[in-house]
Amino acid sequence: MKVLKVKIQDYKVIKNLEKEINGNNILLLGDNGVGKSSFIQFIEIALGRTKDIPEVTSGQGSVIVDKDGQEWQFNVEFKKGKPQITLISPEGFKDVRKSVIANVVGAMEFDIDEFVKMSDSLSGRRKQIEIYKSFLPQDIREFIDSQEARVQKAYDERTEKNREAKLLEGYIAEHPFRKIVDMPKSPVDTKQLTEQIESALEHNKRVMSVKERLIQRQNEVLILNAQIKELAEKRMELEKMNESANDWLATNDEINVTSMMAEKDNAFEINSAFEKKKDFEKQKYMLEALKADSGELTAFIESSKQAIEDAIRDCDVLVDGLTFDSDSLIYNGIPVTSHNLSSSEIMHLGCKLKMAENKDLGILFIQRGESLGAKRLKEIQEMANKYDWQIIMEQVDRGNEQLTIEIMS
Repeated sequence: MKVLKVKIQDYKVIKNLEKEINGNNILLLGDNGVGKSSFIQFIEIALGRTKDIPEVTSGQGSVIVDKDGQEWQFNVEFKKGKPQITLISPEGFKDVRKSVIANVVGAMEFDIDEFVKMSDSLSGRRKQIEIYKSFLPQDIREFIDSQEARVQKAYDERTEKNREAKLLEGYIAEHPFRKIVDMPKSPVDTKQLTEQIESALEHNKRVMSVKERLIQRQNEVLILNAQIKELAEKRMELEKMNESANDWLATNDEINVTSMMAEKDNAFEINSAFEKKKDFEKQKYMLEALKADSGELTAFIESSKQAIEDAIRDCDVLVDGLTFDSDSLIYNGIPVTSHNLSSSEIMHLGCKLKMAENKDLGILFIQRGESLGAKRLKEIQEMANKYDWQIIMEQVDRGNEQLTIEIMS
């Protein structure tokens, strides 16, 4: 498709303009505000690109194009700020349906200038990726989406495992068993010691009880001695009881539990150390497992990325050398950012993507042409000539207060 003629009336700063282009490459010259961008925007609106138009826009006009040797006319009239487009076919039939216009023109949404500006921010660069992916065939997009979903899942899983591994490394670094220590082969059984201690304590309790009762009875004897005549029988009974108690005490000394208590304390210390060492070994094993899993996930991520790159490389609509990662497009191995590539280089790439968006459009709209160096402009011209595309480019010409339209050599 080539633009043959443009007629614009009362659109923004353009009051009355009629220009025969005849499919030539043209250069729009003039200072800021003379209508260069308005000229390009009007043609884009006529061809169906109607987003981001201010509500107060007015005016009318027409664009005539050549498509496969036939003339198609696009009439534009703004009503209440909205463009009304009427398509006139080579046979003279009129149609206002957007679907019919889109069927004739094809995709028009990609904007080279916006693409260049997106390179300045992370959110913009990620939007560049989504735009690029939208140009790919449906089966390739579905394959990439599935691969990216798997990669994201692997990223998340690897991140979690690395986080756990970092925590374990800190735990192990401070663990008392980070150095090898002598340990028993098995924990000490404290049940028997506990039973012995409980039995000894019960026995000692009984001994103390007997001693207390003995003292009590001895006191009673002293009292009864004062009343010996009256309490003789009771005295004799108590003496017999004392004799029996003394006989029992003669064969029942207090049991010393000090050594048993010390042995039990030592057993608890051994068992505690044993459990700590067992936990230490477990954490070391878990750390190794996490590191192994993280390594496998890294390999999986890299293989998935390679699969995406292979799928893109084998797709015939792609720009040679262009792929992407999670954050930006990658062009010939270099991330597409304003820090890595010049505006001229990114604009050149944008031109390639514009041609990839709609191979049959045939028109390159280039804003800010002054940012292109002579070498880059020549490359774009050669590319346009190779695929028979028309260039409509604007360029600031400071001091020139009138819109000038020149045919590019």
